[in-house]
Amino acid sequence: IHCDQDSPEKCLEDWMEFPIESFMHEKGLLIAYIKAEDWSEHLENKLGERLREEGLKWDKEYIPAKNWNDVWEAAFEPLRLEDWCLIRAEFHHPEEGFEHEILIRPEMAFGTGHHPTTYMMLNWLRDLDLQGKKVLDYGCGTGILAIMAKKLGASEVIGVDIEQPSIENAKLHEELNEVDPVKWYRGTLTDCPDDNFDVILANINRN
Repeated sequence: IHCDQDSPEKCLEDWMEFPIESFMHEKGLLIAYIKAEDWSEHLENKLGERLREEGLKWDKEYIPAKNWNDVWEAAFEPLRLEDWCLIRAEFHHPEEGFEHEILIRPEMAFGTGHHPTTYMMLNWLRDLDLQGKKVLDYGCGTGILAIMAKKLGASEVIGVDIEQPSIENAKLHEELNEVDPVKWYRGTLTDCPDDNFDVILANINRN
Protein backbone atom coordinates (compact mmCIF):
# COMPACT_ATOMS: atom_id res chain seq x y z
CA ILE A 1 0.00 0.00 0.00
CA HIS A 2 1.56 3.29 -1.08
CA CYS A 3 1.49 5.21 2.19
CA ASP A 4 3.69 8.26 2.81
CA GLN A 5 2.84 8.59 6.49
CA ASP A 6 5.82 8.50 8.82
CA SER A 7 3.75 6.52 11.28
CA PRO A 8 0.90 4.44 9.80
CA GLU A 9 -0.72 3.79 13.19
CA LYS A 10 -4.07 5.19 12.06
CA CYS A 11 -4.08 2.82 9.09
CA LEU A 12 -3.37 -0.15 11.34
CA GLU A 13 -6.30 0.68 13.60
CA ASP A 14 -8.67 1.10 10.64
CA TRP A 15 -7.69 -2.22 9.05
CA MET A 16 -7.86 -4.52 12.05
CA GLU A 17 -11.12 -5.96 10.67
CA PHE A 18 -9.16 -7.64 7.86
CA PRO A 19 -7.32 -10.97 8.43
CA ILE A 20 -3.90 -9.31 8.26
CA GLU A 21 -1.15 -11.32 9.95
CA SER A 22 1.40 -8.51 10.23
CA PHE A 23 2.53 -5.18 8.82
CA MET A 24 5.85 -3.73 7.71
CA HIS A 25 6.43 -0.04 6.97
CA GLU A 26 9.32 0.95 4.75
CA LYS A 27 10.19 3.47 2.02
CA GLY A 28 6.69 4.91 1.63
CA LEU A 29 5.08 1.49 1.60
CA LEU A 30 2.87 -0.21 4.15
CA ILE A 31 3.20 -3.96 3.49
CA ALA A 32 0.39 -6.12 4.83
CA TYR A 33 0.65 -9.92 4.93
CA ILE A 34 -2.45 -12.08 4.58
CA LYS A 35 -2.48 -15.86 4.37
CA ALA A 36 -3.25 -17.12 0.87
CA GLU A 37 -6.08 -19.30 2.18
CA ASP A 38 -7.73 -16.21 3.73
CA TRP A 39 -7.64 -14.26 0.44
CA SER A 40 -10.81 -14.14 -1.65
CA GLU A 41 -12.50 -12.02 -4.30
CA HIS A 42 -14.85 -10.67 -1.64
CA LEU A 43 -11.92 -9.67 0.58
CA GLU A 44 -10.09 -8.07 -2.34
CA ASN A 45 -13.15 -6.00 -3.26
CA LYS A 46 -13.74 -4.94 0.33
CA LEU A 47 -10.10 -4.03 0.91
CA GLY A 48 -9.87 -2.26 -2.45
CA GLU A 49 -12.96 -0.19 -1.66
CA ARG A 50 -11.53 0.88 1.69
CA LEU A 51 -8.22 1.90 0.11
CA ARG A 52 -9.94 3.86 -2.67
CA GLU A 53 -11.94 5.75 -0.04
CA GLU A 54 -8.66 6.78 1.56
CA GLY A 55 -7.11 7.69 -1.79
CA LEU A 56 -4.39 5.05 -1.54
CA LYS A 57 -2.89 3.02 -4.38
CA TRP A 58 -2.02 -0.60 -3.79
CA ASP A 59 -0.67 -3.76 -5.40
CA LYS A 60 -0.78 -7.39 -4.39
CA GLU A 61 1.81 -10.12 -4.77
CA TYR A 62 1.59 -13.84 -4.10
CA ILE A 63 4.63 -15.15 -2.19
CA PRO A 64 5.20 -18.83 -2.96
CA ALA A 65 6.19 -21.25 -0.23
CA LYS A 66 9.91 -21.74 0.35
CA ASN A 67 12.03 -24.14 2.31
CA TRP A 68 12.60 -21.55 5.02
CA ASN A 69 14.88 -23.94 6.90
CA ASP A 70 17.37 -23.87 4.00
CA VAL A 71 17.12 -20.08 3.83
CA TRP A 72 17.70 -19.86 7.58
CA GLU A 73 20.67 -22.23 7.64
CA ALA A 74 22.39 -20.33 4.84
CA ALA A 75 22.25 -17.04 6.76
CA PHE A 76 22.17 -18.00 10.44
CA GLU A 77 25.08 -16.99 12.66
CA PRO A 78 25.41 -17.74 16.38
CA LEU A 79 24.06 -15.03 18.66
CA ARG A 80 26.31 -13.97 21.53
CA LEU A 81 24.96 -11.88 24.40
CA GLU A 82 28.34 -10.89 25.84
CA ASP A 83 29.53 -13.78 28.04
CA TRP A 84 26.04 -14.51 29.37
CA CYS A 85 24.34 -16.51 26.63
CA LEU A 86 25.21 -18.20 23.35
CA ILE A 87 22.40 -19.14 20.98
CA ARG A 88 23.57 -21.46 18.24
CA ALA A 89 22.34 -24.07 15.81
CA GLU A 90 23.29 -27.72 16.07
CA PHE A 91 25.65 -27.38 13.11
CA HIS A 92 27.71 -24.67 14.88
CA HIS A 93 30.65 -25.66 17.05
CA PRO A 94 30.27 -25.20 20.83
CA GLU A 95 32.04 -22.19 22.33
CA GLU A 96 33.56 -21.76 25.78
CA GLY A 97 33.04 -18.89 28.19
CA PHE A 98 29.24 -18.49 28.22
CA GLU A 99 27.08 -18.85 31.30
CA HIS A 100 24.17 -20.22 29.25
CA GLU A 101 23.79 -21.91 25.89
CA ILE A 102 20.63 -22.50 23.87
CA LEU A 103 20.53 -24.85 20.90
CA ILE A 104 17.92 -24.09 18.24
CA ARG A 105 16.55 -25.50 14.99
CA PRO A 106 13.82 -22.91 14.30
CA GLU A 107 12.56 -24.06 10.88
CA MET A 108 9.11 -22.44 10.41
CA ALA A 109 8.79 -20.68 13.79
CA PHE A 110 9.73 -17.15 14.85
CA GLY A 111 12.44 -16.40 17.40
CA THR A 112 16.15 -17.06 16.82
CA GLY A 113 17.18 -14.27 19.16
CA HIS A 114 18.43 -12.11 16.29
CA HIS A 115 15.23 -10.09 15.99
CA PRO A 116 15.61 -6.90 18.08
CA THR A 117 12.54 -7.65 20.20
CA THR A 118 13.71 -11.18 21.08
CA TYR A 119 17.19 -9.85 21.84
CA MET A 120 15.70 -7.17 24.11
CA MET A 121 13.57 -9.74 25.93
CA LEU A 122 16.60 -11.95 26.55
CA ASN A 123 18.54 -9.01 27.95
CA TRP A 124 15.59 -8.18 30.21
CA LEU A 125 15.41 -11.76 31.50
CA ARG A 126 19.11 -11.54 32.32
CA ASP A 127 18.42 -9.16 35.22
CA LEU A 128 15.16 -10.72 36.37
CA ASP A 129 14.84 -13.00 39.39
CA LEU A 130 12.90 -16.02 38.15
CA GLN A 131 13.81 -18.44 40.93
CA GLY A 132 10.68 -20.37 41.87
CA LYS A 133 8.46 -18.15 39.69
CA LYS A 134 5.57 -19.21 37.46
CA VAL A 135 6.10 -17.82 33.95
CA LEU A 136 3.88 -17.51 30.86
CA ASP A 137 5.55 -17.13 27.44
CA TYR A 138 2.65 -15.82 25.36
CA GLY A 139 3.44 -16.08 21.66
CA CYS A 140 6.30 -18.46 22.41
CA GLY A 141 7.52 -18.99 18.83
CA THR A 142 10.57 -21.24 18.99
CA GLY A 143 10.35 -21.34 22.79
CA ILE A 144 13.65 -19.55 23.41
CA LEU A 145 12.28 -17.29 26.15
CA ALA A 146 10.43 -20.13 27.88
CA ILE A 147 13.56 -22.28 27.81
CA MET A 148 15.68 -19.44 29.17
CA ALA A 149 13.13 -18.94 31.96
CA LYS A 150 13.60 -22.61 32.89
CA LYS A 151 17.38 -22.20 32.83
CA LEU A 152 17.03 -19.20 35.16
CA GLY A 153 15.18 -21.24 37.77
CA ALA A 154 11.48 -20.75 37.04
CA SER A 155 9.51 -23.47 38.79
CA GLU A 156 6.78 -23.65 36.15
CA VAL A 157 6.74 -22.34 32.58
CA ILE A 158 3.86 -22.35 30.10
CA GLY A 159 4.26 -21.53 26.40
CA VAL A 160 1.33 -20.55 24.18
CA ASP A 161 1.29 -19.83 20.43
CA ILE A 162 -1.36 -19.70 17.71
CA GLU A 163 0.87 -21.53 15.21
CA GLN A 164 1.20 -25.33 15.34
CA PRO A 165 4.74 -25.26 13.81
CA SER A 166 5.79 -23.05 16.72
CA ILE A 167 4.52 -25.53 19.30
CA GLU A 168 6.25 -28.43 17.54
CA ASN A 169 9.48 -26.44 17.23
CA ALA A 170 9.34 -25.34 20.88
CA LYS A 171 8.94 -28.95 22.02
CA LEU A 172 11.98 -29.90 19.91
CA HIS A 173 14.04 -27.13 21.51
CA GLU A 174 12.95 -28.26 24.97
CA GLU A 175 14.42 -31.68 24.17
CA LEU A 176 17.58 -30.26 22.58
CA ASN A 177 18.29 -28.11 25.64
CA GLU A 178 17.40 -30.79 28.21
CA VAL A 179 15.43 -28.46 30.48
CA ASP A 180 12.66 -29.47 32.85
CA PRO A 181 9.34 -29.89 31.01
CA VAL A 182 7.47 -26.83 29.76
CA LYS A 183 3.70 -26.96 29.22
CA TRP A 184 2.96 -26.01 25.61
CA TYR A 185 -0.49 -25.01 24.31
CA ARG A 186 -1.60 -24.07 20.83
CA GLY A 187 -4.11 -21.22 20.80
CA THR A 188 -4.71 -18.02 22.75
CA LEU A 189 -5.19 -17.18 26.41
CA THR A 190 -8.56 -18.96 26.40
CA ASP A 191 -6.73 -22.22 25.58
CA CYS A 192 -4.40 -21.88 28.56
CA PRO A 193 -5.86 -23.58 31.65
CA ASP A 194 -3.83 -21.42 34.06
CA ASP A 195 -4.50 -17.76 34.80
CA ASN A 196 -2.16 -16.83 37.62
CA PHE A 197 1.48 -15.99 36.82
CA ASP A 198 4.36 -14.15 38.44
CA VAL A 199 5.84 -13.11 35.08
CA ILE A 200 4.29 -12.82 31.61
CA LEU A 201 6.48 -12.60 28.50
CA ALA A 202 4.67 -11.33 25.38
CA ASN A 203 6.95 -10.84 22.38
CA ILE A 204 4.11 -10.51 19.86
CA ASN A 205 2.64 -8.18 17.23
CA ARG A 206 -0.02 -5.86 18.65
CA ASN A 207 -2.74 -7.13 16.31
